[in-house]
Amino acid sequence: MFTTIVIQPLYNALIAIVSYLPGHQLWMAVIILTVAFKIILIPLFRKQVKDQVVMGFLSPKLKDIQDRYKENKEMLAKETMAMYSKYKINPFTSILILLIQLPFLIGLYNIFYNDLGKYQGLLYSGVSYPDFINHVFLGVNLTEKNFIFAIVAAISQYFLGVFMFKKKSKEEEKNESEIIKAMNV
Repeated sequence: MFTTIVIQPLYNALIAIVSYLPGHQLWMAVIILTVAFKIILIPLFRKQVKDQVVMGFLSPKLKDIQDRYKENKEMLAKETMAMYSKYKINPFTSILILLIQLPFLIGLYNIFYNDLGKYQGLLYSGVSYPDFINHVFLGVNLTEKNFIFAIVAAISQYFLGVFMFKKKSKEEEKNESEIIKAMNV
């Protein structure tokens, strides 16, 4: 079922893109497919960023509610949900985006892990497998295991995390509150 719902459409999209690219560059097809997927998710990403900014603004208020109702869990949940409702926040937006992206990532991983040629039987009738696919990117064969790419990915994720969770200055907090007001929250 996962193959039919996730892997087959991804594989067909990837092969179709590869077949139209000059030189049948696999790395370009992966980038194009990923960008197309991210463009489809832009509305959810915008909602997630908006909710994160508002949550940062509401953090002191939520802390106050937690202190006030720390003994009464039912009232704490009720007041917290009322605050989320008042400011039109869905605290589960980031989880939803993750749940949508995860099958995409797992599907691409399966396609590359099992070799592109293995899935030729899954091609739709209008998609033909090209005679040649260029698997090389920056001198590295993408079909082979490569620890350099893994290390680069880990380092970039580390710096992304450091950047996202850095301590904000008073000026940045003031700018965020102005953004929230501009968003009519």
